[in-house]
Amino acid sequence: MSGKVGAYKLEDQLGRGGMGVVYKAIHEPTGLPVAIKMMRKEPATSRAHSLFLNEITQASKLNHANITSIFDYGETTLEDARSSDHIHVDQPYIVMELARRGSLDVLDDVLVWQDLYGIIQSLLKALAHAHARGILHRDIKPGNILLGSTEDLRPSIKLTDFGLAFAQSGGVSPETGLRIVGTPEYMAP
Repeated sequence: MSGKVGAYKLEDQLGRGGMGVVYKAIHEPTGLPVAIKMMRKEPATSRAHSLFLNEITQASKLNHANITSIFDYGETTLEDARSSDHIHVDQPYIVMELARRGSLDVLDDVLVWQDLYGIIQSLLKALAHAHARGILHRDIKPGNILLGSTEDLRPSIKLTDFGLAFAQSGGVSPETGLRIVGTPEYMAP
């Protein structure tokens, strides 16, 4: 994979989801490795676009060691699109910290109880931080739990993908019209 998005040189594709593609990239001025999530061109519906923007809005309100930090965001330019066949003009993107070990769903190792307990503790701390700020993640699944490495900026377990997050003001009640959203295989019954 080659190409550029602003000051970021794309290196490898790390993953692909329903709305976006995640690339490993380098911030050229500083040499900092980052992850860039770009909205795919195909699902360019207004709902997909608003979910992508919601991720930026909600995640940028959070500052916690177990939540992926957002460094930058924007939309691709004509110059970006000319650098690669995979980039189109006006594609929204998010630049965030890199977790080199990937997500929990691609982990090949069998987890012992002590490791699983540490992951759960980190995830609960991240959720407590988000909930204390009125943000409900609503899509907890192994693919949204990233595993940091000692080579990362902040080597820890990270909760990511706040696209379906809901910012509550006050309490949530059945009368608010809160829709059921998330990945069905990981939702509570």
